[in-house]
Amino acid sequence: MSTRRAQFAGSWYPATASECEEWIARFCGDANLPEIDAPLHGGIVPHAGWVFSGQTACRVVQWLADSVDADVVLVLGNHMSASSPEWIIAEGEWDTPFGPIPVSHSVAADLSALLGLQPVDAAAALSDNTIELQLPFIRHFFPRATIVPIALAPKSGVVAAGTAIGEYMAKRQGHGLVIGSTDLTHYGLNYGFTPQGNGPDAGAWVRNTNDRGFIRELIAMNPDAALAHARRNHSACCPGAAAAALAAAIAMGAQKAWEVEYAMSSDVQPGDSFVGYVGLVF
Repeated sequence: MSTRRAQFAGSWYPATASECEEWIARFCGDANLPEIDAPLHGGIVPHAGWVFSGQTACRVVQWLADSVDADVVLVLGNHMSASSPEWIIAEGEWDTPFGPIPVSHSVAADLSALLGLQPVDAAAALSDNTIELQLPFIRHFFPRATIVPIALAPKSGVVAAGTAIGEYMAKRQGHGLVIGSTDLTHYGLNYGFTPQGNGPDAGAWVRNTNDRGFIRELIAMNPDAALAHARRNHSACCPGAAAAALAAAIAMGAQKAWEVEYAMSSDVQPGDSFVGYVGLVF
């Protein structure tokens, strides 16, 4: 079995289990997560360094773990254009500071055939932070779960692919979850996107208008509209992952979305270039 190295441990998040435990304890310390009668089916997580968005992502996974004891977690991510090749990690394991997480070979094989995705080995997948940043949280809160990492491009058909994933997950034995990894608006000269100039007005526009428009469509359980908003307004960096995860959750039985929290990188590091983050559960 091939093992994918934790490429961002020690830089984007802590390198040791004890340090990760300390960070997770801080992230969860004052979380006020309401109880939900119906089981949760998935969510949206951000993927910046833990100092910026780790709390938001951690609390999503914590809330999911409080709801269900999942045996497999599908993690949708990867920075892609509409023409990027899509893939699924079909075998191997992915290392974390808490120990490796095995890939569910059977689920990956079924989804690879169902969606016509190119299967790749864990060690062969391209370097990308979107999926790896979630894995210590998944390993911590779901210590016995397997994973299936999937990369779906933000193109026509991605919502249908998400629906097919959800229908498959709803029929299989066990309880699975689907998580979509995306950050929101990347604003400023560093990202070549400054439609509102610089300064506090730009930050308010990102927070209250551009990001909020994308979030509003997710909360309305409208994956097609969320994808369209992101493509039109540059309001998400991995909109295919988000739209497919929402579509999958709906097919699995989700009827409502809850916003866990919203944050911006400028909350931690003020400046003229910044990124928005949101956590949602379905």
